[in-house]
Amino acid sequence: MNQIILVFILGLSLAGCASWEKSTLAYMGGAMAGGLVIGAAQAPDGDDKAMHGLLWGSLAAATVGAALVYSRDENETIREREIEIKSLKDQLSASKLRLNGGDSQFLERELPGELQGLIEPGKWSLYEIDEWKQTKKGEYVHQDRILEVRPAKMKITK
Repeated sequence: MNQIILVFILGLSLAGCASWEKSTLAYMGGAMAGGLVIGAAQAPDGDDKAMHGLLWGSLAAATVGAALVYSRDENETIREREIEIKSLKDQLSASKLRLNGGDSQFLERELPGELQGLIEPGKWSLYEIDEWKQTKKGEYVHQDRILEVRPAKMKITK
């Protein structure tokens, strides 16, 4: 009996670490195990204890599964994601990073048709930024531009 309780507690603790779908299955498994024990203990004399356990276990698992499926609020999940997206947008707008120029190709002329699928041309982007970065204690460096260079690449696959 102590082993069953230990397995049940471990299953519940693992359910907290899993995704929603897997935790639902873990809770259903725990309800099945609990129902098996209760059903086997409540079986009348002369009846098969395993069958009573399976009946109670399946009923408990189905009840827990249905309750968890219908209790999940999709709108709450959407609201949480919207709040997260808004905070990320606010962080991006607060960084004072804006595109000043770029996305020009290093190549002066177009690639021939047969090479266009094999070569990805290089590009560059220039961003303006207004930030102070601490390099070491008591020393700060002002950053006003970021130059991002993406070299040309070969797209040959074997």
